Amino acid sequence: PPLGALGYIEAAIELCRQMEKKNIAPFDEIIIASGSAITHSGLLFGLRAIGNRTPVRGICVRREAISQHARVARRVGDIADLLEMPSPVDVDDITVFDGPLAPGYGKLNVETIEAIEITARSEGLVLDPVYTGKVMAGLIRLARSGQLSGQRILFWHTGGSPALFAYGDQLLNSVAK
Repeated sequence: PPLGALGYIEAAIELCRQMEKKNIAPFDEIIIASGSAITHSGLLFGLRAIGNRTPVRGICVRREAISQHARVARRVGDIADLLEMPSPVDVDDITVFDGPLAPGYGKLNVETIEAIEITARSEGLVLDPVYTGKVMAGLIRLARSGQLSGQRILFWHTGGSPALFAYGDQLLNSVAK
């Protein structure tokens, strides 16, 4: 059972609670990593369960968009089964983007390296090459294409900074170029 997704259901509730408490305007979209689909499906399920319709776009880090969409749908169903309730998520609520995935899971690409560098230099935010770096690469690609123009976007950082050490040589070599 997708027990880890329950934490993201709580996170969705907490996000909305904090936004209301601090009078923060709603986001137009949330961008999140989508790998096992636990984080993606849990956050989406939680938002929909409390009536929040903010789109949640998962950036694929493990598999192509068609397979990931099906995986998120299965996980949403698993959550509904676990909670013994109907799913508040429609299949049309599931959005995934696999633009920065190649050459595959855990493999660096130029976009991801650029995203890690840009984010570190401009925001002081450390991203890992496997998850959050690819997510930021996807966000940057979508922004550059105009698909996010003028929108308020929430980038959901899921951690992973220790992974930087496993990619240290590759990252240093790319920065040195």
